[in-house]
Order: sequence, then C-alpha cells, then structure tokens
Amino acid sequence: MEGERLGKAPITIKGNQNGLRVYLTEEVEFVQILESLRDKLKSSGDFFAGANVSVQLGKRELSWMELSSLVSELEQAGLEVRVGGSEAKRSTPRTRPLEETKESTRLVKGTLRSGQRVNFDGNVVVLGDVNPGAEVVATGDIIVLGACRGVCHAGSKGDIKSSVFALRLKPTQLRIGDYIARSPDHEIQDSGVPEVARMKNKTVVIEAYTS
Repeated sequence: MEGERLGKAPITIKGNQNGLRVYLTEEVEFVQILESLRDKLKSSGDFFAGANVSVQLGKRELSWMELSSLVSELEQAGLEVRVGGSEAKRSTPRTRPLEETKESTRLVKGTLRSGQRVNFDGNVVVLGDVNPGAEVVATGDIIVLGACRGVCHAGSKGDIKSSVFALRLKPTQLRIGDYIARSPDHEIQDSGVPEVARMKNKTVVIEAYTS
C-alpha cells in the first residue's frame, strides 16, 4: 500500500510530470510535520522555487490553522500550492475552525512592522510576522503564520471564544475580549512550536498548539 511505501517520515516529497506531491504521515503530530517541511525546504534552497505542489492529506484531518501553516510555508518557498485528500473534513478539536464562523476573514500578506495597525470586523490571518510596535485587532480570531511579537486583540467586541494562534507567540500584549495578558518581565525561552492563546477560567492562557 502507498502508506507503507512512504514509511513513517513525517512528510515525503515526490516529483512527477505535474510538479511535486507532499504526502503527510497520519501517525505523527502536526508539529513534527511542520518542522520536517521546514527542514526539507531549507536544505533544498531554491531547488523547488516556482514548482507546482499538491499537498496530499490522505485520511488525515487538518484544522484551518494547520492547513494555513502548511500552505504558508510552501508559498514562502515560492511554490504554487493546491490541496488534495480529506481537506473537506477539516476539523479543529481544540479551537474553532474559521470556516465554521459567520465572520469574514482578512488576509494580510507580509510582515507588519512597528507603527502598522490592522483593525478588522472578523478574523485576521497574517502571512508573516507581527513585529514589536505593530498591532492587530479583530472581532474574531487572529492567526499569525510567523512570529507574533507585537500587540494582538482578538474578540475585540467581547467574544471570549476567540483565540490567537502564531507559529511563535511572544506578544508584547495580548487581549481576548476584555481580558489582557502581557509578556513577563523576564525572557522566556522560545518553545519552538506553534502556540495558541485562549480563555480558560477567565484567564488568558497560552499553550502549545496540538492537533
């Protein structure tokens, strides 16, 4: 069977006449898949740039955040991406999938630098970093497909079910609804894994994102 041929590596990249295919292993954590993809793209240099790539999910279900993270990594490497497999069944067991909300979503391409501000009535997805001095305000969820080191305010109209997700979540200030969390005075070691901030018992909690 194809899954047996691919082995247990988090991802396998194969080429054909139509471009590249990226196969995801079902048995491993999503964080391992993302790290493996980054390593392969980094080691390949510009070899894959400009190629068409098809992400084969197989029977694996990805959340909106996970799929966005994969697509962002591939697009930043200069690849044209399409997705095949079970993406129609995407689910988010630990946070709301954006496609199930009634809010619209604004896509911000590129890094937000100091002094820049995005304020949107809906969800915001940033394809880049949010640098110190930059600010993102959304009535829904905020997804940063990069490092978040600025200010993020999700659920700005009081929706405490909103969340903030980032590949590196180290904000200077983070708000969900009317609740505020600030970075500690001392330096925290980078966890190296995607993280999500959400409300738990009237407290903003930041934890590793797991599928």
